[in-house]
Amino acid sequence: CIEWLEKYLSYGKETLLRTEPPGVTVRGKTEVEDGMETHICRLHGFYPREIDASWTRDGEVWEEETFHGFLAPNADGTFHYWLSIRIDPKERGRYRCHVEHDGLPEPLDLVLEEATDSKSNLGLIIGCVVAALVLLCVIAGILVFLKRRQDGYKATPTSDKGSSSSDQ
Repeated sequence: CIEWLEKYLSYGKETLLRTEPPGVTVRGKTEVEDGMETHICRLHGFYPREIDASWTRDGEVWEEETFHGFLAPNADGTFHYWLSIRIDPKERGRYRCHVEHDGLPEPLDLVLEEATDSKSNLGLIIGCVVAALVLLCVIAGILVFLKRRQDGYKATPTSDKGSSSSDQ
């Protein structure tokens, strides 16, 4: 019985001591109305649940204009979390997304990248959709042209039952 208990304790120990480092991405977008940038730091796929994530400005934790999402479980037993910050684009170089977790060999400090204009993404999407529709119309036109051309050159059926002058 003790061997059985030790066996199952070792299985549980393996699960309890498991660590998965977070995948971290930082994205930003410019708000057209006021010119401020919103940056989002997403942390996903980490285990155990405990994680320390914050925005830093010049190396110090910065809470002003910072919003924290909920720490939530994923279907695979790992967790995800996000935090965002609104900043003046001129000060972008002063901010970092700072992450500490048991799955990381050392803390991460991710630099904020150039934010994208939210309207520029919409233009890109519309352009791709229009290009795809034009391409589909061209392909359909070619197929219709080839079909009509093929139908126009059908051979007329011949008959061997006609009378011949040599039969008489």
